[in-house]
Amino acid sequence: MCMMSTKVRMTSTFWAAVGMCALPEEENNMHWIGRRVVPVVLVGSLAVIVSTRLRGWQLSPVTVTRLFTGSDGQTHAENVEIGLTPSAIYSEALASEPVKASEAQFFRLPKGKVQDWHNPARRQYVVTLSGRGEVEIAEGQRIPLNPGRVVLLENVTGKGHITRSFGSEDLTFFIVPLSAQ
Repeated sequence: MCMMSTKVRMTSTFWAAVGMCALPEEENNMHWIGRRVVPVVLVGSLAVIVSTRLRGWQLSPVTVTRLFTGSDGQTHAENVEIGLTPSAIYSEALASEPVKASEAQFFRLPKGKVQDWHNPARRQYVVTLSGRGEVEIAEGQRIPLNPGRVVLLENVTGKGHITRSFGSEDLTFFIVPLSAQ
């Protein structure tokens, strides 16, 4: 036993592993990994966690609401997570896999405007930039449209959806049609 104080007694192997007590030479060789490598791994892991927090990275995925046409011909919604990994281009950023887009466009729907049942002309991402609104789909389900909301429209067939703009300002989108698959 390795005596640390009159009140605390632990095995010499434990105290040797944390560098507080000597072991015979043959036991020192066996516990080299525990005394040297484990602390380095723990400190390295902590450094990664701290640097990630300091950079302000949010390692959680980006959530996109996907609208699609079900086998019933109705539009349905599901949340899809887009994973982010360290960017190969910018060391201080995280990025998703690239998406092939054919063009991009800004779109403004006046406040109070309602677009009755319709389908998008093609698959597209719609990012709400400003204003407030909602999309209504099957069974009266309503999806809020607030700044920062990303919706992937894939409901190019079927009944479609209703888009409403409400609040004190116009509803402004950034639309990114996707290239054919």
